[in-house]
Amino acid sequence: MVEVEVTGLSDEVDTEHLTLYFENKRISGGGPLLSCTRDGTEATLTFQNLTDAERVLSKSEHKVSTVILHLRRPAPWDPGKLALCGLNPNTSDVLLEIYVENVSEREKFCIQRSTDGTTALVIFQEPLSETGKQTAMDKKGINVHIQNSFRGRS
Repeated sequence: MVEVEVTGLSDEVDTEHLTLYFENKRISGGGPLLSCTRDGTEATLTFQNLTDAERVLSKSEHKVSTVILHLRRPAPWDPGKLALCGLNPNTSDVLLEIYVENVSEREKFCIQRSTDGTTALVIFQEPLSETGKQTAMDKKGINVHIQNSFRGRS
């Protein structure tokens, strides 16, 4: 089971078309997918086999309809860090701390906000468990991305 991130999607390419494209070995180099999760202009493909994912990643370009797609390996999960994106820059630091405590069910952490205040990196003293990660991602209101160090999603 191997994940591949896809960026550059448009409304012209629906999830079914995307899935069929990447399951077609002749066209994309891919193979059977366990899942295809789409979020706006991005998607995460979960391939059954490492070989299929590697073949897809090795192709320089993927074109579905008229849309050129960009592929990459997902950033590894660092269980000690959580990136919050899409923050209101007027949100106070105290309110953000309360939110993080609620989402993570942790009290020992530090928050580093971006200069414009729209993103924040939360660094926990104790790593989040897989359950804690899922709890954080299931919470509504703020886009939560699990990140490694300061590497963001582009």
